[in-house]
Amino acid sequence: MVKLITLGKYDHKYKYLIIYIIIFIPLEYLLGYSFPEEMQIKFLTEENFPDNVLINELFKYLMIFIYGIIISREEIKTIIEEKKNSNAPEIDENKNKIKLIYEENKVEYPEFSKYKVILLLGIYLISFALDDICYLLGFDNLDFWMLEIIFVIILNFFLFNIKAYKHQLIAICFVLIFSTLMRIIELIFVIKKDEEEMIYVKYKWIIPIGIIIFLLKYCLESYFLCRLKWYFELKFFSEKITFIYIGILGIIIFFIGSIIPTFFECPENYFSSKICTVYENEGLPKYFESFIIYFKKIWRKERSTFLNCVYIFILLLKIAYSAFKFVFEIIIIKVLGPMYFLCSITIIYFFIQIISFIYFLIVNKLELSFIFGLLSFVFSNIGTLIYLELIELNFCGLNHNLKKNIDMRALDDALDIYKEESDDDNNSRGYINLEENNS
Repeated sequence: MVKLITLGKYDHKYKYLIIYIIIFIPLEYLLGYSFPEEMQIKFLTEENFPDNVLINELFKYLMIFIYGIIISREEIKTIIEEKKNSNAPEIDENKNKIKLIYEENKVEYPEFSKYKVILLLGIYLISFALDDICYLLGFDNLDFWMLEIIFVIILNFFLFNIKAYKHQLIAICFVLIFSTLMRIIELIFVIKKDEEEMIYVKYKWIIPIGIIIFLLKYCLESYFLCRLKWYFELKFFSEKITFIYIGILGIIIFFIGSIIPTFFECPENYFSSKICTVYENEGLPKYFESFIIYFKKIWRKERSTFLNCVYIFILLLKIAYSAFKFVFEIIIIKVLGPMYFLCSITIIYFFIQIISFIYFLIVNKLELSFIFGLLSFVFSNIGTLIYLELIELNFCGLNHNLKKNIDMRALDDALDIYKEESDDDNNSRGYINLEENNS
């Protein structure tokens, strides 16, 4: 009896996906902010560190740039050492050079444009900036992140001509209908909460604006993911160069974005109170970003010298973690592709939601909005896993165009052609032998 649902075939490349998930869930708890604040270790919560988002991003891209320089130099050293250790004789290219026929009609391909890559990386940084703005305004619950999967699928079709088969269309509909529906219900419950002080609860007209900003952000990010994969596969672009370029761009953009607001106080109104969260003490002027306050919040007078040193070390670990996470994500995009990257992200946040669900259940603080948020991750994960053929549906012909079944049919066709050619060859030989005997 054929099982209706089975697991897909394991590929050795999936190890990057598994390592990413296993490593980053505990690191996110210790060094990230994705878990609910009440679950976090007390001395690792946000209040113990500077609130400056852009300045932290500046240091993050500085680390990415340094990492790119280090691995590029190591790669160059390795190549030089291999050449030195090689015993192959040197060949004079100009002496006895043979003129090849193909050189006369050699096709000149257009030169690879680094400016297009820089523009692409700039698009990613813009999408990241939009993300920061949305979360500063408290638009968390307006984030329909599952739609990014649809954008990536559409762009994959246009860039790589990847056709969507029946099982993949079912997966897309699954995500669009069920996951999005759960997210909408979650948003309704959040808006109905009287104690919620989100900006979009007070001003309902901001809700469509927030959703549009998120959609724009995911359009840009999806284009970045798919186009970057295109550069890796078809242009043989190095991920090491990606780290250097995006490090330089990130340093420039986030330095400008954080140094200018340092000299301007925020006006006192409702909107600035949501955006301008950087201040030294209550009652003092607030800023969108401030280098001065950033370093004051690192080295606090009320803490001992030893404790300040400990917190500086932890802050460096947090910045290094965010940089390392970005590096690993680029490797997943290169080796597996954008869809696998999105799959890994949704799986990580699904486990975070499961752990948070257990915690809220134990402390009796579970809310309906959280349950529907968890369900949106459940449906999104199921749809993504079906699309990537990590879950196989063996009914209604949904497994006909699975990659492994297509490969099997191709192999069968190749064997049939080989047998036909062998039979024709044997028949022709028999005919020749018969003619020789008759003569």
